[in-house]
Amino acid sequence: MPWKSLCLRRLNLYVFYLTSRLKFAYNIANCHPLAKCLPHEGSFYCQCADGYEGTGTDCWDVDECGKLQHQICPAFSNCFNTNGSFICTCWSGFQDNGTHCLDIDECAMGDFPCPDNSTCTNLEGSYKCTCDPGFTRNGTLCVDIDECSLGLTLCPKFSNCLNTIGSSFCKCWEGYRGNSTVCEEINECLDNITCPEHSRCINTNGSYLCPCDRGFSSLLPLPGSSKSPGTM
Repeated sequence: MPWKSLCLRRLNLYVFYLTSRLKFAYNIANCHPLAKCLPHEGSFYCQCADGYEGTGTDCWDVDECGKLQHQICPAFSNCFNTNGSFICTCWSGFQDNGTHCLDIDECAMGDFPCPDNSTCTNLEGSYKCTCDPGFTRNGTLCVDIDECSLGLTLCPKFSNCLNTIGSSFCKCWEGYRGNSTVCEEINECLDNITCPEHSRCINTNGSYLCPCDRGFSSLLPLPGSSKSPGTM
């Protein structure tokens, strides 16, 4: 009878449906908690979730950092494995722009990292502070070098060394003139207006005297330096 054939066909479909559901339930029960059950050619199988590997009934974490660090993380970064995934963290001195780790130019930042009297040089992933000429490092500061007391500035004869912030210079004694390499005595007697009338000029080391001519005397102190050589 046709109706019997139809009923039998429906019964077979129902049995197939129940069998499939039972297989699906069986596979779900046997799949690892980190796996999912997928249909395949009238049956089912267990597949571990992304970030995990195994048979499906047993799944374990994939250590992406140990296998693929140089492929999954950009240069100048560290890879940290997590459950089912990983994290890429840029090294100190670098910043993440979304795809790469770029060097941070600390010297160009508004908060200047170097002390006063120094120059900042940017390096890959870092920076360097170099004290300016005439200064030296003292802990975190750049302090003035006293070139005079340390004998670093060689001044010529008849001069004194004077220290300044970040430098030094040589100054000839009074009665001498010159530069940082030589100081020569000034012969004041070559100037006709050095001594008053009725006196003669006697040049001395770094100074001069104006004694009165015979028969003359002075009621006021005569021109001429009373300072000792080496004073300024």
